[in-house]
Amino acid sequence: MPNPLNKVIKVLIASDFLLQSGWGLIGPIFAIFLTKQIAGGSLEMVGFIAATYWLTKSIVQPFIASYLDKNHGEIDDFRFLVILFDL
Repeated sequence: MPNPLNKVIKVLIASDFLLQSGWGLIGPIFAIFLTKQIAGGSLEMVGFIAATYWLTKSIVQPFIASYLDKNHGEIDDFRFLVILFDL
């Protein structure tokens, strides 16, 4: 039975996984570095802000994705990406 996944797709998925994992490991290390540079910074505050970000992203993202999927066309997707990356 042939493999249903293309080799290129496997490589893209693996590289995306490794890239995201790498940034996920660098983020907390960078945050610890920043707490030593900023007066009054603490690891608890870094953890609270990271948790708030992921919680907000997890709640809001499905609604945005649903809206973008319901509206056919690429112009709304493009506008959303432009707005997202301008923030």
